[in-house]
Amino acid sequence: MEISTLIVRIAFLAFPGIIAARIYRLLRGRREWKAWEDFTEVLFFAVASYLAVDIVRWAWLRSAAVVQHPGILDAFVDDKVPLQWPSIAYASLAALVLAPIASLAYYRAWLPRVARQIGVTNRTGYEDIWSYLHSRPTVKWVVVRDHKLNLIYFGRLVAYSDPNAEREIILSDVEVHSNVEPARLMYKLDVLYISRAAFELSIEVPEGALVTAGDGQKEKKKWRKRKNQTRSRSQ
Repeated sequence: MEISTLIVRIAFLAFPGIIAARIYRLLRGRREWKAWEDFTEVLFFAVASYLAVDIVRWAWLRSAAVVQHPGILDAFVDDKVPLQWPSIAYASLAALVLAPIASLAYYRAWLPRVARQIGVTNRTGYEDIWSYLHSRPTVKWVVVRDHKLNLIYFGRLVAYSDPNAEREIILSDVEVHSNVEPARLMYKLDVLYISRAAFELSIEVPEGALVTAGDGQKEKKKWRKRKNQTRSRSQ
């Protein structure tokens, strides 16, 4: 088999894996990838997509026999085995489903969570604590201390930057307070974008601010009350 023909065949067979890997990276976020990780990721998603198609086919036919993709392994090296275009198309559709599931598994840390439960590891499974904090679904309202400008921002967390980059945060429904005693409310904003170096920001989750819904008014009242109590004690 000519090298060019082999490359074309492998490209077509790996197409579902390429689609899934691209979507997975888009959902997961940017980070530095190594060449072997690229290859492994595409291969994993390609095999998973073809297996998903075979499982659905087996369930549809209600057969007890294991249904293999016709000639999928031979098609990589033998140009006499024709490419199964319908299976490639179905596997590409399966890739559209598998990629979001893989992203959900990463952001919910399914594997590390199970591993911690059985005592295999105590790691979070995320690249850094920045990602771990922002990936928690209950973290909605946060207090961000801007050490560069000596300000406090209290608002709903909307978006955050990828790890290994400058710290960027977008908050909505924001209250801006001075970080110098006596602390006071300076002004309010609908949306705030912050970009700082890692050591110039600190993030706090106030008591009672772990919410999953609501407009945040209760959380704001609790935080202001606690701030006023702290100010009174300091006086």
